[in-house]
Amino acid sequence: MAVIGNIRKHSGLLIVLIGGALLLFVLGDFLGSSTVFFQGTQNEVGVIDGKEVGLLEYNREVDQMEQSLNRQIDEATRVQIRNEVWNNLVREKVLMPEYEALGLKVSDEEIMDIIKNDPTNPNLRQYFTDQQTGQIIQQFRQPNGLLDGNAVIAYLKQYVFTDNPQAQAQEAKAGWLNFQENYLRKPTLDQKYSDLIGKGITSTDVDVRNNEFGNSSSISFNYVVQPFNSIADSTIEVTDRELKAYYDEHKYEAAYQQNDEVRSLDYIVFDVIPTEEDKKALWDELEDLKMSFETSTDDTLFVNENADTPFNIKWTSAGSNAPAIDTIFDQLYVGQIIGPFENNAAYELVKILELKQASDSVRASHILVNILDDDTNTATARIDSLKSEIEGGADFGMLARQFSADQGSAQNGGDLDWFTEGRMVKPFNDACFDPEAKSGDLRVVISQFGVHLIKIEEKTAPVSKALIAIIDNTIEPSNATYEAEYSKASSFSINHKDMDAFRDGGAQFGILKAPSIRKNDPTIMGMENSRTIVQWAFNAEVGQVSDVFDGLDDQYVVAMLTEVRPKGTLPYDIVKDQIRVSYLDKRKGEILAEKMSGKTDLQSLANEFGTQIQPIENVNFASFSIPGLGDELKLLGLAYSLEQGQVSKPIVGKRGVYVIEITNKTTPEVTSDQTKRKNLQRNYVSRAGFEAYEALREKANVEDNRSKYY
Repeated sequence: MAVIGNIRKHSGLLIVLIGGALLLFVLGDFLGSSTVFFQGTQNEVGVIDGKEVGLLEYNREVDQMEQSLNRQIDEATRVQIRNEVWNNLVREKVLMPEYEALGLKVSDEEIMDIIKNDPTNPNLRQYFTDQQTGQIIQQFRQPNGLLDGNAVIAYLKQYVFTDNPQAQAQEAKAGWLNFQENYLRKPTLDQKYSDLIGKGITSTDVDVRNNEFGNSSSISFNYVVQPFNSIADSTIEVTDRELKAYYDEHKYEAAYQQNDEVRSLDYIVFDVIPTEEDKKALWDELEDLKMSFETSTDDTLFVNENADTPFNIKWTSAGSNAPAIDTIFDQLYVGQIIGPFENNAAYELVKILELKQASDSVRASHILVNILDDDTNTATARIDSLKSEIEGGADFGMLARQFSADQGSAQNGGDLDWFTEGRMVKPFNDACFDPEAKSGDLRVVISQFGVHLIKIEEKTAPVSKALIAIIDNTIEPSNATYEAEYSKASSFSINHKDMDAFRDGGAQFGILKAPSIRKNDPTIMGMENSRTIVQWAFNAEVGQVSDVFDGLDDQYVVAMLTEVRPKGTLPYDIVKDQIRVSYLDKRKGEILAEKMSGKTDLQSLANEFGTQIQPIENVNFASFSIPGLGDELKLLGLAYSLEQGQVSKPIVGKRGVYVIEITNKTTPEVTSDQTKRKNLQRNYVSRAGFEAYEALREKANVEDNRSKYY
């Protein structure tokens, strides 16, 4: 059923799709090998400082990073890798010319010095960490838990700095050299450059006084505000000529600049929901299995062949199951079949395999000894020796802190706290939940992590437990339901091919919006696996309606491109509504400021406008916002120009017009000394490398065109 459930989509289209795929495969090599012929240039994924970054170069770097992880890569991780590789390429191509011009290098001797004398280096620690345990591999770990540089150097001499032709040695050498270049040499080079820039940065007495004033000053004031929305838009007549003039005056402000091209979509989701017929068919499948399940002699095999969740066999106790089981838990018997019943969006059929009285939870401590070079005997002998010491009166916790390879629990004396049955690996679990195991018992078991010496600390009182086998059948749409919904989505796409038709016809389904999509966004917010929609958006024209998007987790989507905001200064037609709002606020500000002028008493002003006096307390000059008012920084700046007790003229802010009265103003005398200058200089220097890189990156005019391929 689990396999069948995965192919319940468009089986009627399968032959056509396979035929099309074969044709594309045949043409793929010709088109791929003819890239230069058709395009006249190498495929590129971007341009950095006028130089193209080729697709082959980029993919080679991505492949190397994926291989260095030495594990299965899911799509989310692959996206992260692609982004990291791109950022590394940009950084390298932007900074390397600077390094070469300055003569900056990192020698092999410096790399060896880092390995030998920097045991806390995060990249080195990560490279020599066991991914399963999260701890540094024992052969590279000092007794204090830090990286042993001498052990690393010995490893490198054996496997890297050698001509050993064995595949394992060559693989280790390639992996290390890639790591050394990207995670030791380059970061050290970056730090050298940052340090060099930092040496040219200083702070002056003026810097110190300004910084101290900004952070030490404080001002409090009362205010009366008339918000712009107190005047209706309809009362102000605005011409298109006025709006264009305002746009020309303000178009280079940040509000009308676009750092990256963004696009916006309207889209309709066609959800594929199981019908009552689908549910009945799934229920009947389990009904038909009941007799076979009851007589099965290999329940694990039977579950794996028929359930959506393989190996779904577990111990359970009353209160942790579906009501169909919990309500009769004290009446269960071995061999009993329960169900089908609905539970967590699936139908389930349950068989009772065993019954017992056992603890529901156990608190245990352990000491772990790793098995090195498949030498289980040596590890077991070490554990036996520790067990003898403990039986002779030695403190378990002290020995765990000193010898356990599980550093996470070792610092707590090996204590693993309370855990329920099934939480630990099977050999460990079975030893702890053995009905014969008592508090204080010491047990030795072997797992994939090594050899464990377990101390049973405490056990809860025995309760009734059942070993159950579960066949679950996920409630999902049938092939016919998928086809019907796809047909509905396809019909909509075909018959609503312009903006007006899309919006008129889409109203009955509910039109959703995806604003401000960037070309490298992995998905549309709230919709997994939607990268293809993003790619389509950056190849479509405004008003264009898409074909049906598939592969979206029981959904089909039809989208329409509604807006393109190009990089740079946004055109008037795109920001006209935004310009209108800003221009109306400007006009309203002028009207309100004139009405509020000449008033020196806040209470009378508040009475006149039917509002209240509001207080603001203790805001310093360096603040980026005013509590309750947000980023009204013009208001804050003008407040500091007034003296205590003084009432301002009307101040046109971002959201309204204010009149303020200063109630308290503290501006302490600021001084400068060598310590303050050094502290401020240290702050400047800490940002030197980043600021220099950002400036160089901006100058390089980086173009990221990866969206053409991913």
